Amino acid sequence: MKTIIFDIDGTLTDLWPIERSVLISMLGRQSSIQINKLKSSGTSNLYAIFNKCSPEKIDKSTFTQ
Repeated sequence: MKTIIFDIDGTLTDLWPIERSVLISMLGRQSSIQINKLKSSGTSNLYAIFNKCSPEKIDKSTFTQ
């Protein structure tokens, strides 16, 4: 998921805190450490992070709905 949002003053907004919250709500709080490790290791694709953390595998179109 690539989304760029600009604040009213024109600065870029980092969406990672929101994306992280969504992943934690989908996967459970116990996966938050693994989510953070994947993000800090350079994995920025949310679908890839979800697939590595989730025991349930879903396709990308279902994930983005």
